[in-house]
Amino acid sequence: MEINFKLILLSLLIIMSSYGELLAQRVGSKDAKREMGFSSDEDFNITSFPDKWKEESAVILCQKHDFSYIKHGLNKIKFNVIIRRRVFINDQKAKDEYSIFYFIERNGENDHVGYIVEKPDGEKINVDLSDAVEVGANEVSAEYRSYYSYNDSYKKIAIPNLEVGDIIDYYVIGSKSYDGSSELIFSQFSFSLASKYPIIKQKFFFNVDKGFKVNFRAFNGAPEIVEGEPGINKQGRQKDKIKTYIVEDDNRDKKKYEYWKSYTLEEPWIKFQVYYAMGSQATKSIQLISKEKDLVNSPIDLETIRKKIVLDKRMVTMAATDINELSKRLRKVGNVENKAEYIYYYLKYWYFKQLRSYTNFDYENGDYANINYMRFANLFAALLNKFDIPYKYVIAVDRDNGGFDNVIFTNDLTTGIKVKSKYFFYFDNNSLSTDIPSYILGTDAMEFYTDRKHKDEKAKMVKIPVRDYNYNALHSSLKVSFNESMDTTYIINSDSIVGSMKDGYSKLVLYKTSYLDQDKEYLFPEKVRKEKEEAARKSKNGTRKSKRSIRETQEKERTEAQEKQELKEWRSDYIIDFFENDFKIAKVDSVVVASSGRLPNSPYLLVNSYFRAEDFISKAGRNYIFNIGSLIGHQLELETEDMKREADINVTNVLSYNFNIELQIPDGYYVENVDALDYNIVSDLAEFTAKATIDGNIIRVNTSKKYKTLYASKDDWNKYIDFLEAAYEFSQKKIIIKKNK
Repeated sequence: MEINFKLILLSLLIIMSSYGELLAQRVGSKDAKREMGFSSDEDFNITSFPDKWKEESAVILCQKHDFSYIKHGLNKIKFNVIIRRRVFINDQKAKDEYSIFYFIERNGENDHVGYIVEKPDGEKINVDLSDAVEVGANEVSAEYRSYYSYNDSYKKIAIPNLEVGDIIDYYVIGSKSYDGSSELIFSQFSFSLASKYPIIKQKFFFNVDKGFKVNFRAFNGAPEIVEGEPGINKQGRQKDKIKTYIVEDDNRDKKKYEYWKSYTLEEPWIKFQVYYAMGSQATKSIQLISKEKDLVNSPIDLETIRKKIVLDKRMVTMAATDINELSKRLRKVGNVENKAEYIYYYLKYWYFKQLRSYTNFDYENGDYANINYMRFANLFAALLNKFDIPYKYVIAVDRDNGGFDNVIFTNDLTTGIKVKSKYFFYFDNNSLSTDIPSYILGTDAMEFYTDRKHKDEKAKMVKIPVRDYNYNALHSSLKVSFNESMDTTYIINSDSIVGSMKDGYSKLVLYKTSYLDQDKEYLFPEKVRKEKEEAARKSKNGTRKSKRSIRETQEKERTEAQEKQELKEWRSDYIIDFFENDFKIAKVDSVVVASSGRLPNSPYLLVNSYFRAEDFISKAGRNYIFNIGSLIGHQLELETEDMKREADINVTNVLSYNFNIELQIPDGYYVENVDALDYNIVSDLAEFTAKATIDGNIIRVNTSKKYKTLYASKDDWNKYIDFLEAAYEFSQKKIIIKKNK
């Protein structure tokens, strides 16, 4: 295809006078736009880097991110973005990593992607991206993920003939239109200026139309935002009413990865968000951006948020069919905390029943969406008001924000309700009323009344409580034996899981299971009993079934049997996948969920699994070697570079892992010296203990690994090293099962 070079030149003269101006333009053919991404911007002419980075796998020579928020017509807003990145490939590791390119490609007229490989001799190869295939977002590394939105799917393509010493230079242009007739909150940016590779030069450019409000903060040494020249409107003209904001950063060393490091508190961090609302709508919004200022570079005004809390009074109307029944049940419940707990479970039941009835939400097939944290608080508060239960509204700051002084987004906060001394926070399909999100444990919170009676009472500052590590615990009991030929290990595994430890397990083992009926029976046992009795009576006194009715019943039974078999197979695959990093499972005999752990009368998730493994045991002459340490699962192996610590320790949650192993030694064999399995590494921060005993032909090993605190100083890292290395060393332990002489 012939390229219109005159059009390209004209476009560059108009657009590239400011890198961000490209965003607001619609010029020429698709080929012209493709060329624009590789314009004569001098910052992208860099081909070398300082000697201090010569051992790095790759160096980002230059990267720029341009975002534009422009009005188009009366009620239309257009968001445009261009990202360009230039990277030097310095070793085989980087070559392998960058040999696959991931990108988002939409079909809008201004959406384009381009990729060039520049060889050491200056030759530039334009990579054809037309053969790219779609992939899920979970496959895409952080470098290629969008700064400004979440995307479910990307495309990927292999980059041919990439070599060490090459420079890759790629860009992505995207645009999206929005309805500007009401409040519009754009996705927030929250990111580190440091990357996995060092960066010579980077720039973030924001082109913002009149009427938009900008919230920005720089943290931990990141450069502040500065206002640039007037911005560009939809026609490509410079207008004083359009603001531009720029963040520039040079010679940034790579991000240092450390276990349990809070990157938002340690790395140079940027937060940025754009908000738009017409006229008086801005004053009604609970968003954090000031109506008066175009650029807000300060903490949020908590009192403003408090005044704008609006309870969702529709809840009582929407739940009208159950209100009378709910009222009857509450009369039989004890104190107000117990009443609030009961209402919590009713709200969860009602919410998921509504999703299942009125949306595409597929409760039975494993959709585990959360209710929005603020919607939960507002709905819950409305129900509490209905039943005259006093409460306080709670706003907690997420732990990685380091306190209210650092908060500028509503998403930095989590709202909840407090009744007496009990906290309630938003739920998912499997949560309990006692669950508190791990990322607000121990953090600052404000609590206040929302009723007129207390309107002049000041908010109280509190700390969200941190529970003992035993509340978030895994207790795993394993009974281990061998087949006659001693080449296969039989394992009966019983897991008892409580607290936040259930999160990962629940979404797996409870998949494809509906609990609406269980929840209904917990909430309204008398009503359910009567419904069952009525159904049984009708069945007993019913007329003779027609052939059609018989066929429908048989078809339903076949479908249920098929679903039951599919669930069995899925759980079998789950067990295999769950243990794949620890050992290879040859066959799963069964997986039984003894308790879902979803209701207060049975808070433990209980899962019993029976399976066989083949790589635990190996023959050594007349004897056998058994990898007993592997039974506690994969343990973290620290490398040399992990021994030094630069950042303080910020553990996700206080946790406890406990394994009780019972190994049956076959007749004719014995085991000696199990004392080598004993460990006792205990500190105020963490511990790993193990104790082994022999009782006849049974070896019993009990291990416990505990994370006791959320925070620790980097000066205490040695305590973590001691217990982590002990746990890893135990996981590598083997015993010799000897043949009797």
